[in-house]
Amino acid sequence: MKQLSMTLSSAHVTLVNGKGTVTASVGNASAAPQRVVLGVFPSGGSGAGVPSATVEEPLRTIPTGVVEQYEVAFDTTGAAPGTYSFKLIPYSADDAPEDYAELGRSVEITVIETPVPPPKAKPWWILILIGALVVVGIVVAVVLATSQGSTPAPTPTLMVTAMTPSSGFFNTATTVTMTGRFDEPTTLVDKMHDSDIPLTRVSDTEYTFVMPATSHPQGIELGVTSAGHNLGSVTFEYTEPPLVVTPFFQGLTIDQAQALAAATGLVLDIQFIGGTNSTVFSQDPPAGQQVWLGSTIHVAVL
Repeated sequence: MKQLSMTLSSAHVTLVNGKGTVTASVGNASAAPQRVVLGVFPSGGSGAGVPSATVEEPLRTIPTGVVEQYEVAFDTTGAAPGTYSFKLIPYSADDAPEDYAELGRSVEITVIETPVPPPKAKPWWILILIGALVVVGIVVAVVLATSQGSTPAPTPTLMVTAMTPSSGFFNTATTVTMTGRFDEPTTLVDKMHDSDIPLTRVSDTEYTFVMPATSHPQGIELGVTSAGHNLGSVTFEYTEPPLVVTPFFQGLTIDQAQALAAATGLVLDIQFIGGTNSTVFSQDPPAGQQVWLGSTIHVAVL
């Protein structure tokens, strides 16, 4: 049974100046770390006229129970207008991609043809007038610079350029990195619950924050304000994690039970009820039941 899982931040790539990204969340629910490759395979051929796709660090070793965020960047420079489909497949570095085809997810890119208006003929007198205005502008600029000194540099525009990752499993907390150009103070607000989200400043262009676990898959709109300027909103998507089978913990020592839970991608809640053997006496939910990856298993130690 394949012990890998994957969710995508979106099934369609939004292009800005011919470029766009999607985030693939790949989880390892096996009992050991795995060397995982995220492959991107275009449908309908590759080469000139087809958008390119790149993955930052496509080969990674994912520890047990951990979800890695892969960012896939698409570039449609030189691509002909049309709709292109790519299939993203997470697979073991020791196996062939086609062995994991059922884990693949497809994303689409739509390239729209931009019409180029025909050049318009300009009367010569307009060109002469433009040249005269340019000369006058240069003279005025020189006079102002001489009389008033150098012009101060314009204030940089504040903006959010990325939030990575833009999605995570709903039943676990996710650490997110926000990059861009900011000033003080910078705040982040959960618009659904009208509450502030604490930010940790990493550098002049980077903050981190934690999206807590929630009760079900949903999208949360986040508003960003910096130095009194509204920088707009972004959406964090809570997605559904994969299911795992609850192991049999009864009879194990505490260390053994914790190691097994970590290998399965689960969290133990341990209750000590006395005794000297220090082994698991009961568990809830019971062994063999399917639960979400990252779920809490309650065990009693006697």
